[in-house]
Amino acid sequence: MKPYTNIDHGLLAVLGAASLMAGSMRMTVSLCVIFLELTNNLLLLPITMIVLLIAKTVGDSFNPSVYEMILHLKGLPFMDADPEPWMRNLSVGELIDVKSSVVSFRGVEKVANIVDALKNTTHNGFPVMDDGDEVEIVKLHGVILRAHLIKVLKKKWFLKEKRRTEEWEVREKFSWVELAEREGNIEDVVGVTKEEMEMFVDLHPLTNTTPFTVLESMSVAKARILFRQVGLRHMLVVPKYQASGVSSLNTLIMNFTFTCMSLFRLTYFSLSTDIIICDTV
Repeated sequence: MKPYTNIDHGLLAVLGAASLMAGSMRMTVSLCVIFLELTNNLLLLPITMIVLLIAKTVGDSFNPSVYEMILHLKGLPFMDADPEPWMRNLSVGELIDVKSSVVSFRGVEKVANIVDALKNTTHNGFPVMDDGDEVEIVKLHGVILRAHLIKVLKKKWFLKEKRRTEEWEVREKFSWVELAEREGNIEDVVGVTKEEMEMFVDLHPLTNTTPFTVLESMSVAKARILFRQVGLRHMLVVPKYQASGVSSLNTLIMNFTFTCMSLFRLTYFSLSTDIIICDTV
């Protein structure tokens, strides 16, 4: 080409490299800075910006970036910063007619029920319910983590009678370091006899009684932004009013698969107050 044109081959190579990186990684401003430092030529900045914008626009019209593809292939949970447009027109209270039930526990629960729930579900947190002051009224006490339930089973912190424990009993059995650990599987729990299965566990001392809550009238988009920006693991959605006389436990799970395999799971259950627990997996 040299005998017929004065095009610089090095310029074409630089612009081609910039377009390749912008098309694959979808980076614009940072690539401008990188190539400006590499070439040390401010005159190349306008044409480099044009090439980067064109490459990114063309790439976005076909597929996501290479980083998002890696997240998808590895199955890593990731939530995009921007919600989908349809989420702005849907409230979290409208997500009640979707899927199957989730498991909740009483404040003092039987060991067999805990073991069965841990073996048959993969939830990270479980709602803990208490009886209210009125008949057929159940109130939310908080959320207990799966890791804490596994530690209770491992240490066999069981009660022969159905009662609430004192604070000193918990401190005597568990240290703060143990409660801060999040490792452990239900398969690691061995040696629970049939007699121990009929015993009870007081979940009140290990329950988080101050989880994040939002109203059921909040849009899914706003709840999703709050969930992501605060870095929550669980979110409770409470109603604007309480319905009395509701004693049945209706639970269901809804899975939202956002762009690039972002998973945002909403678990809904209804008692005297309707509550949604949001859990990322």
